[in-house]
Amino acid sequence: ELDPLSPRAKLMTSWTFYVTGRFHEAIAKASEANNMQDNFAQGLLHLGNAQTHTGEIKEAIINLHHASEAWVSSAMP
Repeated sequence: ELDPLSPRAKLMTSWTFYVTGRFHEAIAKASEANNMQDNFAQGLLHLGNAQTHTGEIKEAIINLHHASEAWVSSAMP
């Protein structure tokens, strides 16, 4: 069971919206996840990916760059 107060739960909801083409909702949930955890590499990645589909290219580039920096400094493979 996913904890509704977990950034990872928000991220999984964001991913579900993303794969079903509901990009604005994916952005909203990814943003919630990122607000819950600083430098959340996966959350930033999901946010940036979804933003590319809504035409928010400048924001997407910033978030994807931030995701790559956060990933390097994290323990995630």
